[in-house]
Amino acid sequence: MERYMKKLLNEQNGISSDKVLIDPEAPQVSLPKNNRNRINRKLQDITSPPYYHEIPLDDIFEILEENDVMPLQEDDTLWSGLLLGADGRTTIRLALKNGAGYRKIKNSMLVLTWHKMDSGRWEVVTYLS
Repeated sequence: MERYMKKLLNEQNGISSDKVLIDPEAPQVSLPKNNRNRINRKLQDITSPPYYHEIPLDDIFEILEENDVMPLQEDDTLWSGLLLGADGRTTIRLALKNGAGYRKIKNSMLVLTWHKMDSGRWEVVTYLS
């Protein structure tokens, strides 16, 4: 989470030139099945076994970024939310790199579930729908 937040803060302060730019007029795109399968295999690799001292958002978002996919907030900006509670589930909208900007993905979302066990470790399951 720390790497991701540092990158996000740098972008918000104008330090990075690779900001997420969504063209609201552009049609949404489909994430090709082979891309989704490749990303899901990598997500499965980092969440097997699924027990962590913290939720591995940095690793999850890094896998997305390596595949030209970015997590989005509801206002189509780079995701910067919080995960709250000992148990939870969320879906996060995604965008695919397209030239200098990004286009919203219409056929896939990041699904993330978490549970804090009695041991204090987190059970995490994540995949692209």
